[in-house]
Amino acid sequence: MPPLAPPIALLMAAELAALAGVAGAARQGGLGVWPSCVLALIGSRVAGTLALLTAGHALGYNVGVWQYAVLNLALAWPGLALQLTVVPAAVALVEKTSLLGSRFARPACEP
Repeated sequence: MPPLAPPIALLMAAELAALAGVAGAARQGGLGVWPSCVLALIGSRVAGTLALLTAGHALGYNVGVWQYAVLNLALAWPGLALQLTVVPAAVALVEKTSLLGSRFARPACEP
């Protein structure tokens, strides 16, 4: 669990919301799993940095933006690598075994 005392949990909430929103929008926009995953990871880091800029100082988290970005990337690289390997494989497996097929598959013939 991320700590609430320095507002790490609040920053992570902003990152996770951006991660889901960007990934969903990219998939509905017609991008594949890999580009959607990469865009979502970039968007989540940007959202976390923006959350730090807006609410971090008000909540007493006095760390510079570059320090936060570098520290965040240094600590998060194992999770990023895991997301780039496991998520596309899991999405492919779910889409392959789903009775309804892919939500994002294009029709065979368009009118």
